[in-house]
Amino acid sequence: MSMNPRLWCGVFFFLAVPLLAQSEDSEQQEPLPEVSYSETVVTSRKREEVAQKVPITITTITETEVLENGIDEVRDFVAMTPNLSLIDAQNPGNHTLTMRGITKVRSGDQPVAVIIDGIYQASPNALTRDWFDVSQIEILRGPQGALYGRNSMAGVISITTNPPSSEPRFDLRLGLGNGGHRNLAAGVSGPLSDTVFYRISGSYLERDGLIDSDTLGQEVDRREDTSLSAKLYALLGDHAELSVNLHATDTEDGGPYYLSLADGLSDTEPGSPFPNLVPRADREIREGSVKLDLNSEAGKFTAIAAFNQLDEFFSADFDFTNVDILRADETLEFEAQTLELRFTSPDDTAFRWIAGAFYQSWERGVDTLIFLNLDPAVEGYEFNISQLEDNDNTSSAFYVQGDLRLQERWELSGALRYDRDEREQTNVANGVVRDEVFDAVQTKLSLAYFVNDQAMVFGSYADGFRSGGFNPPGVEAFPNGYGEETTRNLEFGFKLAGGDDRWLLNAALFYTDFEDQQVFVFDVPLGAAGILNIDESEITGLELDWRLKASEHFDLNVGFGYSDTEIKKLDTSSPFFDLIQGPVSGNKAPNTPETSANIGLRYHRDLGEHRKFVAKLDYEHTGELYWHIDNVDRRSEQNLLNARLSYGFGKWTVALFGKNLGDEQYFEEFFAREFTGAATDIGFPSQPRTYGIEARFRK
Repeated sequence: MSMNPRLWCGVFFFLAVPLLAQSEDSEQQEPLPEVSYSETVVTSRKREEVAQKVPITITTITETEVLENGIDEVRDFVAMTPNLSLIDAQNPGNHTLTMRGITKVRSGDQPVAVIIDGIYQASPNALTRDWFDVSQIEILRGPQGALYGRNSMAGVISITTNPPSSEPRFDLRLGLGNGGHRNLAAGVSGPLSDTVFYRISGSYLERDGLIDSDTLGQEVDRREDTSLSAKLYALLGDHAELSVNLHATDTEDGGPYYLSLADGLSDTEPGSPFPNLVPRADREIREGSVKLDLNSEAGKFTAIAAFNQLDEFFSADFDFTNVDILRADETLEFEAQTLELRFTSPDDTAFRWIAGAFYQSWERGVDTLIFLNLDPAVEGYEFNISQLEDNDNTSSAFYVQGDLRLQERWELSGALRYDRDEREQTNVANGVVRDEVFDAVQTKLSLAYFVNDQAMVFGSYADGFRSGGFNPPGVEAFPNGYGEETTRNLEFGFKLAGGDDRWLLNAALFYTDFEDQQVFVFDVPLGAAGILNIDESEITGLELDWRLKASEHFDLNVGFGYSDTEIKKLDTSSPFFDLIQGPVSGNKAPNTPETSANIGLRYHRDLGEHRKFVAKLDYEHTGELYWHIDNVDRRSEQNLLNARLSYGFGKWTVALFGKNLGDEQYFEEFFAREFTGAATDIGFPSQPRTYGIEARFRK
């Protein structure tokens, strides 16, 4: 059931009017606090700690940075993070996220766990949505599987949204931009009693689009997105806390609008898509969770129950030309239930520990229907091909983690987790069932030395694990299944801060030994997505994060990432590899930029009387990448420039913004015909320059 934007706007109006009436006589809104480099608190190890004292490479984006940078989508914080890249193409939810050279593959599990308000997200397809109510983002790079589980072999993205508040609070955001962009977001929170607090927030976004199709005479990248969240927090006596979260998102999008291309155009500027059908894509997300915390002198017991439901549909021209030959309709239905129990020891002891158990079951159904017309002169389709599969998965895990302070300057940390996945696939057409069990023990050991309160060096070893699974049934080009991935990882780094909180410098070196790395391939004629394994590969890299308060009014942020991937061994027996020219050993893994960099310059001035001016200029670099394992087709480095000017007065802030100011145009995603079975290469165009104005109200 889709949501009515008028309905939730009415709810916000009803709840917000009393707060707005109170605000006339209240004090002016205090300016956002300046970011503290040395005191930012994170929950990376499922307890509150200062980021600079955690032996993990972390990028932290505080509430001040979220608001000043206008972060409301995944691409915004990806651009601020070394060794993290995003390919967002085809339809809402379909994306390729790469961290430290390890890539999410379509139809497979993610290598980066996504945690929202402490709750594990079951479907990676829910990540790319409108993030309109965020208070902090933590991006942990490097394997975290010993604590977070099988789908965190590259890292973790932890997003904290604004919580219920003990005092009345109201937020409003209005925006207009090119391409017919308009958006509204609002949040209201406060007490229902002395012990019960709430927050309701929502957003509505609509755009006409910026990418024209000459054959259709309209834009193909239109979008409409409606989201609504509700939270309840209750104190149950002196020692218990209850949190209830609900969320829903409905998205209507332009869907797949790939271009059909001649050979050798993977690194060129895309032209106008020329499909003969108007593409369409829909997505519905429904999520809910209940969290109970019981506090005692011995520690804290936490119980979490959550559900996730995600439905997707797209319909598009799949020959990607103005001739009516091939059309694809696909429906995906996903539903998951999650339970987690854990006990956390007190923070103020020399030995701190966490022990827990995790259970999750999910069902994923995919219905792909291909319509084929062999004679374009005849209207309609001669026949169709249907593929219908049901996938069931049951996951269970047990984990322990501990930190031991050795004297005053040393800390030894260890974690151990056992994950077990029981997977089953049913071919609905003939009833054939495949099943397999994937399991692994993941360990992590780290040693940190605190030189003083502002300097730390650390080293760690960790295992990584991502389950295997099954390819679509009835596709001869794919093997029946693909194997699990495993990694062995070494990392050495340091964290420094000084100058009375005026600068920060963090760096890390890492090495990953990869077995059975999963890669994605696409069978266009059958509309099927498959996964194959690279037998052996390795990754070496480094990261640098430098932040400087250069003067009273100027701040500088610099991030750099380097990931050198190398395929060591590959079995090329699959039909998809028949046309590979030359040896593959020594090639780069696909969709993994070798370098990434971000440079941010911030000018800020307090103008008095609750007035503040902030100007930001951000440079984003993504290095060269190869689209496939043969390393023939590539995309050269991309360099983007973004800017934002904001003026705050009282409770209001008005901002002008521009993204991709140089209007760089390139292929967001590309598939060579040798790896798709299609008649031509195909590419998905990137978003052109966007700009607009935004107003925010905070009480």
